[in-house]
Amino acid sequence: MNWLKSTLSAVVGTEEPIYGPEALQSVAKQTETTPFSDVNKEILRWRAFSYTNVETQTFYIMADNGTLVFVQVIYSNIVGIHTTAQFNVKVFDVSGKGDNKWFSDPLSNFMFDENMLSFGADNLSLTLNEEGNSYTIKSTVNSGALVDIKFSQTAPGFVVGKDGTSYFGTDPKNPWGSMRHAFWPRCAVEGSITTKDQTYDLGGRGLFIMALQGMKPHHAGKKLYTESNKQNHPILTKTQPPAGTSSTSKPPPTPPL
Repeated sequence: MNWLKSTLSAVVGTEEPIYGPEALQSVAKQTETTPFSDVNKEILRWRAFSYTNVETQTFYIMADNGTLVFVQVIYSNIVGIHTTAQFNVKVFDVSGKGDNKWFSDPLSNFMFDENMLSFGADNLSLTLNEEGNSYTIKSTVNSGALVDIKFSQTAPGFVVGKDGTSYFGTDPKNPWGSMRHAFWPRCAVEGSITTKDQTYDLGGRGLFIMALQGMKPHHAGKKLYTESNKQNHPILTKTQPPAGTSSTSKPPPTPPL
């Protein structure tokens, strides 16, 4: 009856059947032969699948002056019939008062370049350079948060294993879902974000993560934790709902810089 439950779940969002741990082909298995692989332009391509999935590019910024920010583009496809895109900006209040600044705006007329490496929309451009080692983000989507940032690698990017992807499905040769992460663990950041109150100088360090949930997000996972030590060693622990099992991916540490 799992096939029937799965079909109904895909159509109307009912409860997903419990497949068990054998339905998860964790990326951790790939590390037995290939601990990690370098990130190249092919890995940085937006997939824009025709079925339900969510892709994100998130830029975490730790400015030299103490400012903490993240900037994010989300591209989402629901059941292959409706696509949306969102641009998020968060400026954290490091004083401890909790006065964070949060801006989240739907995007209009969004598109990819012909190589699927850069993303654009009305009043937004997210551009990867020809060398594939630097992003430029410019946004006037929200007048309350004007973004002009350059994000450049200072250490090699990586994915865990061969392709950084965990696959879902009881038939490993024909998976029906996937989860992937690619990292630039250490970057140099230039630029600023201007709000109605002030302009934030964002010169400093950054972390870039590109993620793909190639399936219904609420069935792919329910929790995600990130940590890093002094060597910029990200650890992702993803807790799945009962339909699957839990897994922890621990990529190799990058050299201290």
